[in-house]
Amino acid sequence: MAPNKKTILTLIIFLTTSSFFISLVILPFLNEIKNNSEIIINQKKEAALFETKITNLRNFENIYQIHQENLEKIETLFIDPKIPADIIKFTAFLRKIAYPSQTSIEILPSPIP
Repeated sequence: MAPNKKTILTLIIFLTTSSFFISLVILPFLNEIKNNSEIIINQKKEAALFETKITNLRNFENIYQIHQENLEKIETLFIDPKIPADIIKFTAFLRKIAYPSQTSIEILPSPIP
């Protein structure tokens, strides 16, 4: 064989071997690096989102502690919805009237339909 043909044949074998090596080893490795990079980027985004949520929660806790006393005062202003205030006032009025005449008052709740 002529030296020129040996060089060409060696070059073709080298290129073929190199292309198989690249396609079977290097490209899957690069694709895996790309996929892992995307996963890391997504995890960093989620971590940043969680940090933002934690910061907001801490700010809310601080605001709640500042206004806790006022919120407790507001809570005491509400009337128990099971016992309306008008009924309590009316019952007290009836007892006040009935006491001097020694009349007994029995107040029973009405059945709920």
